[in-house]
Amino acid sequence: MSETLVTVSVETRKWLETIKANVSKEIPSTKYYERKHWASFKNPSTNRRFAQLNPLAKEIRLFVKLPVSFDIRLEPTPSSRSWAETYPSIFKIKSGQDIEKATYLIIESHKSDSEKQIRI
Repeated sequence: MSETLVTVSVETRKWLETIKANVSKEIPSTKYYERKHWASFKNPSTNRRFAQLNPLAKEIRLFVKLPVSFDIRLEPTPSSRSWAETYPSIFKIKSGQDIEKATYLIIESHKSDSEKQIRI
């Protein structure tokens, strides 16, 4: 059952829909979920979420399973403990121009999650 995101605006909803479509095109098996304050992408083969999105009225905070050093626009997660271990990096989507980069980071986060499964 999907809940409605309460912090999303018309603009950030449009961004989410575009990101969702782009990721689904590249990784057809991925699952997308929404809850009250979060959206996420889940890898059915690992049964783990590999990207979390926290949409707000003017931006979307994208948490990924990539090291901060992976891309110059990634920032260290503001989270602590296990969340920070799982999602060490954050990318802020502040305009429609950031959608392509966000899609790329989500796909790379999926690859990183899949590779961890293979090494285990």
